[in-house]
Amino acid sequence: MIKGTFISDPSSLFLKSGEKFFTYHDLYCHAARIQQIVNDPGEPIGIMTSNKEIAIMIIASAWINGLTVVPFPLSTTAAELTDLITLTGVQTMFCDSDNLDLPGDFGTRFVNINHFTPAIQPVEPARPDNDRLFGIFFTSGTSGKPKAVPLKRGQMISAARSSSFSNQLNPGDLWLHCLPLHHIGGISIILRSVIYGSGVYNVSGFDVAGIADILSSDHNVKAVSLVPTQLSRLIEYPGFKTHEAFRFALIGGGRVPDTLREKAAGHVPAIFSYGMTETCAQIVATRDDGASAEGSTGSVIPPNELIICDDRGKQLDNGQSGFICLRGPQVFDGYLNENENTFFTGGWFNTGDYGYTDNKGNLFVESRREDRIVTGGENVDPFEVENALLQIPGISDAAVIGLADDEWGQIVTAVIVTGPDFTCTLKSLRGVLKSQLVGYKIPRRLEIVNELPKSALGKVKKSNLKLRFE
Repeated sequence: MIKGTFISDPSSLFLKSGEKFFTYHDLYCHAARIQQIVNDPGEPIGIMTSNKEIAIMIIASAWINGLTVVPFPLSTTAAELTDLITLTGVQTMFCDSDNLDLPGDFGTRFVNINHFTPAIQPVEPARPDNDRLFGIFFTSGTSGKPKAVPLKRGQMISAARSSSFSNQLNPGDLWLHCLPLHHIGGISIILRSVIYGSGVYNVSGFDVAGIADILSSDHNVKAVSLVPTQLSRLIEYPGFKTHEAFRFALIGGGRVPDTLREKAAGHVPAIFSYGMTETCAQIVATRDDGASAEGSTGSVIPPNELIICDDRGKQLDNGQSGFICLRGPQVFDGYLNENENTFFTGGWFNTGDYGYTDNKGNLFVESRREDRIVTGGENVDPFEVENALLQIPGISDAAVIGLADDEWGQIVTAVIVTGPDFTCTLKSLRGVLKSQLVGYKIPRRLEIVNELPKSALGKVKKSNLKLRFE
């Protein structure tokens, strides 16, 4: 049984950040200082800082001390932050200044991390119950207002334990961290390290040359988590290939086009995954033995379970498209202060994603409910069309949306980014796609842009595109 904190050698490396090195002894001294600042384990602590190095130490310290952590994106406005502090009950905020100058008086205490110093003596780790709340995290909100997702310690431990068959690292191994800390993927790297006694290699931002150099030459780095956009930039970097001791790149945060999967094969050993904040990150993943079906995101990680349901919660057969529904020890219990029921009978969480399974349990993700297009009574999976578009030489990025239309209900609209010497018209595009897609899936409208609007994790903000072109 994983107890939640593993430390066999206090001198083992926990965090490498630039030229700085922090051992587990250093981490436990940071945790001791956090305990002195926040002595009420029921008090949620907020983090909103550009100092990723210290933020990692605070998040890991919160885990060790049994505290509840609430990481806020730096892009959060004062009005949004006011609402979120009220919602989550944050009493202490670790930030880059002495005061965030918020409207109203919440009684919130601000701790300037620039003045933060660790204690001299390490803390004695807490032993909280698995039902203790570890964190409140916010969904990415690319299609609307973010929701607050409470996650318990036991759920996070289950996620680390269930995924350990493929991606557990050992003491001395490092997991390269180049994700935002307010996303569950960035949090998971930290907790897996603390739980198993391995280390984190922190980099700020995504400098593709620097990342490529680390993954090619630093033999202590055994893993990295990437979103598809980062993977694409990395494999396009001239001469990039991981070193021989590197184990895997965990790819999540969005669907991966077939063309990108094929390109990645010769550069980096990749595990493709499916998950979300509500499932403590990955809950479905491809196998590293190559047994997963081509184009799939693999199978559900035991002891979690997955079924495909219709909109009434009735289970569908293999091959039938419906809502992806999940159940298991790493699935959350429900949103904070939300009345919406997202669970079907039997405790199945309806993700709102469309997909289907084959007879071996491999999951094929199609689209989000809000992204799905209905044109002339026919359902269109935008990802299928995007995949076809990205196979056309000269198209570097693509998004497919449904725009309102009096005749068709919605028309399939392609929004593309092209290379400098590529000329594309709707007529020529439709001609190329006729051999790949049935007629109703072929775009009836084309928009060419310089770049697609994306979130911090590289997900296209399709709601922005709809507002722009409707």
